[in-house]
Amino acid sequence: MQDILGDKFIAAEGVESAVIRGTKPKPILDLILAIEHLEDWEWLKGPIVKLGYEVPRDLRQEKGRVLSVKGLQENRPHCPGITELNSDFWIGRILLRDYLTNSPQYRAEYRSLKAESFQAHNANREPYTTGREKLVRKTLKSAGYKGGLL
Repeated sequence: MQDILGDKFIAAEGVESAVIRGTKPKPILDLILAIEHLEDWEWLKGPIVKLGYEVPRDLRQEKGRVLSVKGLQENRPHCPGITELNSDFWIGRILLRDYLTNSPQYRAEYRSLKAESFQAHNANREPYTTGREKLVRKTLKSAGYKGGLL
């Protein structure tokens, strides 16, 4: 990543079920990419496009991130979120991943909800994502998260 994205790129972390031990991953690789300053993220467009991604949504105001995607709307295998290191989005996603990894109770609840929601919505990402937000908020509250909305 560093070779492709250059010096302004700081870090990448895998999040969500693909990296949470004991959780069946969905067919989507969720990554978060940290850059120095989110307000000047435009420099990433060139390298991201070269890697086959698009940048369909600028969510800096609402959620503190820029969403990039790869693949067709119905079946996107990669959805990296671009944010600043130590932003609410970064901290919340890392905390969620680590808390679910270390908490069998919440991991089991999360795993069950994900499987039911994914099947109930025929793998449609939007209602699936909406369906799991309540559990994500509950888990983050239990983990001590004090940041803004994810």
